[in-house]
Amino acid sequence: MTDDLDSVIAAYRKNLPLYASFANKVRDLVDELLVINKTKFHFVEARAKSPESLTEKLQRPGKSYSNPLSDIPDLVGVRVVLYYSDDVAKIGKMLKGEFELIGEELGHQPKGLSADRFGYLSLHCVLRLATRRSKLSEWSRYKGLHFELQLRTVLQHSWAAVSHALQYKKEGDVPHELRRKLHRLAGLFELADEEFLELRDLAAEKAREASVAVKKGVDEIGLDISSLQAFVRQWKPLKDVLNELEARGINPADLEDVRDEEEPHNYLGDIVEHCERIGIRTISELKKMLSKDFTSFVEYVAEPRWCMGVEFVLYLLLIASRPKDFSVEILTHAGFHENIAKRVLNAAAKAQT
Repeated sequence: MTDDLDSVIAAYRKNLPLYASFANKVRDLVDELLVINKTKFHFVEARAKSPESLTEKLQRPGKSYSNPLSDIPDLVGVRVVLYYSDDVAKIGKMLKGEFELIGEELGHQPKGLSADRFGYLSLHCVLRLATRRSKLSEWSRYKGLHFELQLRTVLQHSWAAVSHALQYKKEGDVPHELRRKLHRLAGLFELADEEFLELRDLAAEKAREASVAVKKGVDEIGLDISSLQAFVRQWKPLKDVLNELEARGINPADLEDVRDEEEPHNYLGDIVEHCERIGIRTISELKKMLSKDFTSFVEYVAEPRWCMGVEFVLYLLLIASRPKDFSVEILTHAGFHENIAKRVLNAAAKAQT
């Protein structure tokens, strides 16, 4: 057994660079496929099993492999951590279509656990390159290799990490008097996943309703992120200000990019907070407050070196409309550089004289 084990580990060590390269290659592909599918994800990670870990696995009682380097499913492992539980099945189906499915472990799915059992939930399957991809020159060297894919949510990942830290991998590991507490905790994690999913869907529905209301000219709606986003897209005076800024050498982001995920900061949230602070509760009240001529303010505040998105432009107009409700301290606390805060407030004061 020792000689066989040594030869397997030696063979694995020799090919470890290939396995590691394969892990990185698959990770990058999965990352790219998630972006193409416009799926938000927390992270994608991949690794090739270390020789030490493989040695330990081969020495476990009850484990026997006729051909370890072919039979062990997780010599290469890829883990994808997503935000929402319905994405696990959706992305799992997509990736199974991109690769060839060898096998699937159902023990970590909800139907794999009885009502009185705890455990971490995720999708586990073993995949290898589909024929069409293995024929590509950049993938041909990995033909025949496989990897274990794990798909789970952030909360499922947290549960797995904590239970692993407690060394509770299965029911029998847990002292009997602690099992009820663990069952309750597992239920809370599952419930939280369901609640986050419902919150996401409710937020999307609220955004659609706000967009329809603003398009129809209904202004008596509460001011929040959804209604403000719709307002930004529809309010014509804002486009006039953008044109004025562009004439002065500043090129704000296109209106279609207002909610671009690459934006470094969400100024809409800041605007909502300031409006709540100064008593602006509806889109109608905001529109009334902003019904001013901002030509002078733009002239005083414009700095050609600035790079301003549409959200930030609306932020500036809010300040210009009620400069007495803002201060350098308030703006720096909100993230403004002190010099910019002073410039904006001075421009707002000049424009009102």
